[in-house]
Amino acid sequence: LKANPESGGNGIWITGVALTDTIPAAPMSATEITEGTTVLDRDVNGKLFVESGDYIIDLAGKTWKRGAIALEISGSANVTIIDSVGGGKIYANNDAIDIDTTGTVTLDGITVEADQSGCDAVFIKGGTINIKNCTLDARQSSVHNDNRNGATVTVTGCIMNGDSCALKGRNNAVITVGGNMVFNSKTVEMQRDFDADRSVVDTFLAAEGCTIEFAE
Repeated sequence: LKANPESGGNGIWITGVALTDTIPAAPMSATEITEGTTVLDRDVNGKLFVESGDYIIDLAGKTWKRGAIALEISGSANVTIIDSVGGGKIYANNDAIDIDTTGTVTLDGITVEADQSGCDAVFIKGGTINIKNCTLDARQSSVHNDNRNGATVTVTGCIMNGDSCALKGRNNAVITVGGNMVFNSKTVEMQRDFDADRSVVDTFLAAEGCTIEFAE
């Protein structure tokens, strides 16, 4: 440690780098996100589990990371996640968001990434789910509607980067898609067919028993 001569002795050098009064804030714990409206003012680490109440979470350009599932929504919870700044992301080394609620979940304008083999960006078992204007990156499926407890899923205006497939469904799931969708998953034929006549090629889904409907 030594005085910084360029600051009249009012700064300190450590290995040639001057310390300033501005120190990046430590990430907040996901458990600090409470019912009501939360606007993130720094990055987030850890998992949030919600099973009741109404949540509005504004990522505000911040990144939420966890090694496993980052957000689990169950019970009767209603959750809306937006990004008022741009660049906001939820990232996990597992399924990033797991949803099994009787309520409503809206993801609007955010990036969700599941960076682990066999995992989905958004895994859905139940609820009314609206996903719009999002970028969904996954090593498996961008959106997986398992539908075991009854799920209504609508995906509009999203960029789908699923290594295996864009949309996956089981248990007679229905997924409604619309808007300016971009499919970078599996094969380029998905985008071509969607643009041309809204037909769905076999590789669009990883599992049988799912119906794709198109919103007008």
